[in-house]
Amino acid sequence: AYRRLAEAPERRRVTVLFPTLVFGGGEDRPTSHLTGGLDGIVRYLWALRWFTLDGSLHFVHAADIARVVAHLLDHPAPGEDFVLGNAAHTVDEVLDAFCEYYALPRSRALNLTPLAGLIQAIAGSKMNSWDRYCLKQRHFRYQCVNPRHFGLPAGYERLVDILYERDPRALRGYPAPEPAT
Repeated sequence: AYRRLAEAPERRRVTVLFPTLVFGGGEDRPTSHLTGGLDGIVRYLWALRWFTLDGSLHFVHAADIARVVAHLLDHPAPGEDFVLGNAAHTVDEVLDAFCEYYALPRSRALNLTPLAGLIQAIAGSKMNSWDRYCLKQRHFRYQCVNPRHFGLPAGYERLVDILYERDPRALRGYPAPEPAT
């Protein structure tokens, strides 16, 4: 669809948004796939903290996507493409943030990157084509924008902001995130 849009005469009137990994949702809103998986990460964090994997990623919160979309409706950017997300984080940075937030020590970690082929073979049919692609293409880095790019207040730029939304009782020495307006 994107390739066909590029060839269409209407392209110059359309703004295209590409979200990165999306967090968000709750009791009164649908939960994103990524937010739904946080419980599993927290449950196994005691073990995950001993491993590392070469890779990097961006994330964005659904509330920040909504804030950018509302802004672009009032201030159109026709013909532009935007990748919505925050600064890239390595897998180690993500695990460090989780461990720090939940007050778990983290030291030297076993690098699983050389075992990617073995992991794929063991997982077999449980891995779909996207999972296999991600094991091969481990760094997803883009020029991303978030609400701050458009002069809007920061929303969920840090992983701690998302963890706090999910589990504010676990806050360990962090100031509570500023409420987004």
